[in-house]
Amino acid sequence: MCVGVQSCKDPYPLDDQEPDWLGASIYDYMHEQGNFTYFLKVIDDLNYTEVLSKTGSKTLFAADDDAFMKGIKDAWGLTSYSQLSDAQKKVILYNSMLDNAYLLEMMSSSAASGTDAEVQEGRCLRQVTSANVVDTIGRYVGTELPQNNKFWDKYREKGIRLALDGTNYLMVHFLEEQLYQNNITLNDLEILFNHRYGNITSSDAFVFDKRVIKQNVTCKNGYVHQLDGLLIPPSNMAEEIRRNPKTKLFSRLLDRFAVPVYNAQLTSDYNRLFHYNDDANAERVYEKRYFTATRNRNDQGDYLSFVDDDQRTQAAKGSLYYDPGWNSFTSGTGGSVEADMGAMFVPNDETLEEYFRTGKGKALIERYGVRADGTRIPITTRTGLEEAVDSIPMDVIQALLRNVMKSTFNATVPSKFESIQNDARESMKVDIAHIDECMITNNGVVYVTKEVYSPARYVAVIAPVMLGETTQVAYWAIDEYEYDKYLLAMDSWFSLIVPSEGAMRYNDPSSLRAPNPTCYLFRYQPPVGSKKASVYAETWTYDKVTGELLEQSANLTTGTRIKNLLEQMMEYYIIVGDFQDGNKYHMAKGYGTVKVEYGSETITRTLNGVTEVVPVVDRIYGGHEIEIDTTGIDTGLPIGEIYYQENGVTYRLDEGMIQPPTQSVYKVLSDPIRHENFNEFFQLCETSNDVVELVGARNDKGQLDADSTKKFWIFENANGLDYNVHTFNTYHYTVYVPTNDAILDAYDRGLPNWVDLEEEAEVVNETILEVADLETQIEELQSTLAQMSGSDPNYEAVRKQIGDLQAE
Repeated sequence: MCVGVQSCKDPYPLDDQEPDWLGASIYDYMHEQGNFTYFLKVIDDLNYTEVLSKTGSKTLFAADDDAFMKGIKDAWGLTSYSQLSDAQKKVILYNSMLDNAYLLEMMSSSAASGTDAEVQEGRCLRQVTSANVVDTIGRYVGTELPQNNKFWDKYREKGIRLALDGTNYLMVHFLEEQLYQNNITLNDLEILFNHRYGNITSSDAFVFDKRVIKQNVTCKNGYVHQLDGLLIPPSNMAEEIRRNPKTKLFSRLLDRFAVPVYNAQLTSDYNRLFHYNDDANAERVYEKRYFTATRNRNDQGDYLSFVDDDQRTQAAKGSLYYDPGWNSFTSGTGGSVEADMGAMFVPNDETLEEYFRTGKGKALIERYGVRADGTRIPITTRTGLEEAVDSIPMDVIQALLRNVMKSTFNATVPSKFESIQNDARESMKVDIAHIDECMITNNGVVYVTKEVYSPARYVAVIAPVMLGETTQVAYWAIDEYEYDKYLLAMDSWFSLIVPSEGAMRYNDPSSLRAPNPTCYLFRYQPPVGSKKASVYAETWTYDKVTGELLEQSANLTTGTRIKNLLEQMMEYYIIVGDFQDGNKYHMAKGYGTVKVEYGSETITRTLNGVTEVVPVVDRIYGGHEIEIDTTGIDTGLPIGEIYYQENGVTYRLDEGMIQPPTQSVYKVLSDPIRHENFNEFFQLCETSNDVVELVGARNDKGQLDADSTKKFWIFENANGLDYNVHTFNTYHYTVYVPTNDAILDAYDRGLPNWVDLEEEAEVVNETILEVADLETQIEELQSTLAQMSGSDPNYEAVRKQIGDLQAE
């Protein structure tokens, strides 16, 4: 037997041989370097050695031994590796690792406008890490839980198994292309890093506030990037504010909006990993959430209620702009999770205490800092101040919190501070000098400030309405129908009239034709459970002469009708202008007229840099009060209280509401007693019937077409109280009426009058009738002639008679 063997060379060596450029695995590379001992021990202790030793796709941000030991000491006060818990080791490894292989320069590229969007360079600010939320679940008890918050009371003694957030943990990085695309400067980074680095260049890269000192080490299962410090990532904005000793008071305010929400998925995962699905030892796991008005985690709706352990729907009276504890925060501008994050401007404790004791927040303490027994809460101590601040209703304090919560980090870096707007959409006047320190968190940047950016609504004309005990209906209307956006204009000057609860009576002018017309008494309905606050109206008839209430019928609760009535009120009660400018008559936002009378008192004020002495308003009149002012008795309403604000003056009425006018143009002009000097003009407006008959269109039977005459009439019956001006629509008109003397003078100078026109019309109409009579006679004779023969002896006579009539 002869056996032949042929040898050949494998044309695909990469199946059996790794290329020289590929390098070692991530684990082997770090081992070869000799100065990643502690980081490798973490990998070994967590049984991750095999994963990082084989092929795969990972990115690791590692710290050498010196940086490692400094990091655990700075973060947790530990002095040796042996003091690390497994939970701390997981924090170190999984938050330093990404589940994809990234060259550093590629990390700033992502789909910035949705998952299906095309990849865009420089649009990525954050990356989802390998961290598992379950590893972050801890047990919290007592003072570790939010204070002055009833939703946490049942857990204070027994404790609660809690995740500070139930969404992915993200890594924040600052890379050259991303900085360029978003116009973020190197000086911005200096401030964000609290001036830790003094020589930042455009080619530098950072993860949180750690500088990358060695990048793009290529390994066969990914990349290693070395940092100058151990990456122990910060938590979310809410948690970092809670941990910072400088921001405890602000954190206390935030925590009033926090709630424990049961999370079924986290409960299942936790019990599987830590209790091995042992039902006897199973625990319920919650996540910390915040009431929000505009942004929920999973959709674009709000988050104003939740279901508690007893399956009851729970709600709060106030809410935040967004959830500051949401790791996967998105800006709400269509961007992805990775493209942007939030920003908050949080005053330090010293500044916030001063704000409430002596600053613009003092009014809040004066209004609400009272115990149930009526005694005032002393605020000289920190404990007393906290008690007083806790007394401020959530729907009032929310304005301060919302004002400093911004939905985009990219647009609020220090170089863009001038463009940041407050709740009035005007400059918030943030200055770099205000910054105490910066905290870069996993879902935003917290600027700890030496300034409180008070919301405009605390100093605008709506402030006394918001803070008033007796103006809840008015504030509900302002907030519900978004008049606050109008009244927060701090560059304008308003005179705002606000009726208190006992004065909220609106006489419905559309019912005045009835013997006993209708009025509405508005009532405030506070929130109950998950039901929002609302307003309803008691419906009454009243005596037209005395104003006495007569009979009550069903309450008015229809939203559209309530809205219509309250909007009419607000349009009449908002005046863009100054009641103290010396003018008695002023035009309201809805074009109604308001009259003011001054008392003997004056005040000195400075407005637009000018100091002046101005009179103080004593009484206010609406159109109705003006039109009934015929008896010599003052019909105006006295001012209950005057509040001088930064963009105007608020006038509270306690004895009633000023009412709009009920007189029509027709009624004013036709009143021979109060307006006798308008009589000649009124007569001119009363179109003559004779003239209308002359110019109106007629049908083939000579009958007048009624529709064709409408355009000649000034007044028409449109089922109102009397007559409307035919040419007026819903626009607001001003009628200038010439006096009797002016009309008579115009007649003397040739203006035609109805008397002259009627005489001419009478002649024309008589002629028309005569012609019509002749035409009838001719038609009758022609009919007779048609029945005659030519030999008839009368035939020629009839023909002659027809000719004579036609000649006439």
